[in-house]
Amino acid sequence: MKRTKKTLWTCLGIAAALLVVRLATSPVVFRVPFFTQEHSDQPRFVLLNPFRSRAPEEAGNRAVRSIEAGHCKEVVESSDMEPARKKYTCGWLADVFVRGAVRWDLRNRTDSGDRCTLYYWNDGTILEVWMRKVEGKWKLSRIYMID
Repeated sequence: MKRTKKTLWTCLGIAAALLVVRLATSPVVFRVPFFTQEHSDQPRFVLLNPFRSRAPEEAGNRAVRSIEAGHCKEVVESSDMEPARKKYTCGWLADVFVRGAVRWDLRNRTDSGDRCTLYYWNDGTILEVWMRKVEGKWKLSRIYMID
C-alpha cells in the first residue's frame, strides 16, 4: 500500500512538472486533434495558455477588428502580401461582411520564433492571420480564409 501511494505521488509530481513546463513554453496548453474543421486540419477544441504572451494577439485583434469595421485596405497596406493578393483579400472579406454581421473569435494559435499564426473562427469558417515580429513590434504578414 505504501509503495502504491509513493508511486501515485511521484506520477502526480511528474505530471505537475510537465504541466508547468508546458505553461512556460507554449501558447496552447492542449489541443483535441480528433475533432477538426471540415476543410482544414485545425482542431475545433483548443485550450489556450492563460499565461501566454498576448502581444501578437493584440496586433492580430486590431487588424481583424479594423477589417470588421471596413478598413481592409488600410490594414493590408503594410502587410507582406503582393498587391494583387491584397486586392483579392479585401474583396472576399468585404463579401463576407456584406452577408451580415460577422464576429471573428480567436480559437487557436501556433508560434514559431518571430512568427505567429492566429486562427479566428466564425460559423465554421476560419480566418488564418499570420503575424511577424519586426523591430520588436508585431505586424500583419498575411491573411487567408479557410471555408
